[in-house]
Amino acid sequence: MHELLRKAVYGQGQRTRKFALRSSRFTSRIERLPTPAAQLPAHSIPRYAFAILPQPMLRDVLIVTALPCEAKPLIDMWQAKPLREHRCAERFQVFHARGVYIATTGIGKMRAAIATSTLLTGLFPNVSSGETAPLVVNIGIAGSSDATIPLGTLTYCNKIRDVATNNRTYPDILLRHPLREIALDTYDHPVTTPTNEPVAADMEGSGVAQAALTLGSPSTLCILKVISDHCTGVRITPEQATALIAKNTDTMYELVESLRSTLPEPARLTPEDKVLLETTAHHATLSLSQRIELTRRVSALQARGVPWNGTVTEFLSLPISTKEARNNAYQRLLQQLSEATQL
Repeated sequence: MHELLRKAVYGQGQRTRKFALRSSRFTSRIERLPTPAAQLPAHSIPRYAFAILPQPMLRDVLIVTALPCEAKPLIDMWQAKPLREHRCAERFQVFHARGVYIATTGIGKMRAAIATSTLLTGLFPNVSSGETAPLVVNIGIAGSSDATIPLGTLTYCNKIRDVATNNRTYPDILLRHPLREIALDTYDHPVTTPTNEPVAADMEGSGVAQAALTLGSPSTLCILKVISDHCTGVRITPEQATALIAKNTDTMYELVESLRSTLPEPARLTPEDKVLLETTAHHATLSLSQRIELTRRVSALQARGVPWNGTVTEFLSLPISTKEARNNAYQRLLQQLSEATQL
């Protein structure tokens, strides 16, 4: 099935004909391809010829939102139906359509973490961590202190920070996309006054991120936020939240479907790249978790064709003598690598 097959479809009829061939290994689609009439049988020339092309298996997706008003446009876009007779449906509102599950978690990072963990283990009990883990997508509205970002802008979060614990998560963004990338700070309370940093602010992102990484990896985490206010204390009604999400559902749908079908593996690092990273780790006496995090970040940049070697080389020239200096310099390095994706 991996070689191109041609099949002539005879007879009159509608201009578009689509067929699906399913097997235990892949799903195939049949697309219309033009075929010269000279190559077809003389006694009966078909109007169209179709090619059977193998497609990869689609990755399962778990989309979580805080509130039903944020989930409603997504349910409509995927034409999802309520999930019934399942133990997860007893605790959460869950909708499903063709391998995509949409659920609401409630407000707050603790509820988001508990709900995401419960849904992952309940909906995907036999999934192992790593490449087969489902894609976890957190979608919702968020504030931003950056007044230059127009309200209603859909953003892709490249860093998630828990403000209370200062814990940071860096999703691997391996596909090129047209969205604006931004860092996300997760608070325990609504943010009603602008901060000094141009980041987005919400109350669930870090909880979803931490829960998702227990089963998956940074490459299976995606957080999309629609900017709803500039952290000025303006109250967003459920109707406004629904409208903000609905405005961007087409882009969300295309991105999620692209991720679940074409999510690539992190690019392989060359021997020279590995030597540079090892030298960097030795220079700053990085911890094991910091080494793993740095490797993931540069692998994601390399997969997207973004140069990173110069930024890491500059890091080697910094004087590092204390643990505090190391951590501060390391966080600046990660921030510079994150900014490199936006250039």
